[in-house]
Amino acid sequence: MKKQAIGTLLSLLLMASAAFAQDGSPPAGPHAGRSKRARRFVVPLILSAGAAQFTFDTTIFMTYTPGLAGLGAGPGASVDLFLFDDTAGSPLRSAAGQDVCNPCTFPLGGAGGRQSVRVDELLAAGGSFDAAVKLGFAVLVVGGADPDGVNIQGRVVSSRAGSSDLSVLTFEPQPAAAEAQ
Repeated sequence: MKKQAIGTLLSLLLMASAAFAQDGSPPAGPHAGRSKRARRFVVPLILSAGAAQFTFDTTIFMTYTPGLAGLGAGPGASVDLFLFDDTAGSPLRSAAGQDVCNPCTFPLGGAGGRQSVRVDELLAAGGSFDAAVKLGFAVLVVGGADPDGVNIQGRVVSSRAGSSDLSVLTFEPQPAAAEAQ
């Protein structure tokens, strides 16, 4: 089981890197290219409908740190979130056939801003799930005037039999291959 899960995550990361153009540019979006210092991250996803025996809930936390804890306010930033299905690396679609986030844009204010995004809620808002379990990945493009001021973390909560049987994994999204070089 563990080898299969690792293999699935590796294949999702490979597909995520294929979503970027050969020159390392992110998928096109309204904020893509606004900043030459844009940062790109990839997050593997396992999503499940509420009726499934095993549920997985992924939350992405975005914090703009200038303006917090007595730091001077900054000019702000934004995060474009793209969600992809693992089947062909195409945008993740709801049961209604709508793109879920292609992209969803989250502005982060100049005096410290926080945003938490539950990926399963984005899918449900777009028309619900078309399968009990979906595998995919998210690409986050941090841009705007001050992309270096944004901290991103993620959390996956897994439940097997109910709220008394939970597993929690906190992670730092990894820079996309073009960013890591």
